[in-house]
Amino acid sequence: MNSIGEEAGKTARGAIDALKSTPVILALVILQMFVLGMLAWYSHERTKSNDRLIELYHKQFEVIIGRCDGK
Repeated sequence: MNSIGEEAGKTARGAIDALKSTPVILALVILQMFVLGMLAWYSHERTKSNDRLIELYHKQFEVIIGRCDGK
């Protein structure tokens, strides 16, 4: 009986051999990894920007509430 490591190795070797025989597919896989990496980076930067905006809104809200004197 084959171990999980051996099966994973066979699967990886099979995938690499298949990609060697079709370079167009290899190029598409690499392009897809690049696009996913760029989307992850963009999402991370967008989240940081949103966090800064939320912090700014909270500060502005605190200033407005501080100016209210209840009259």
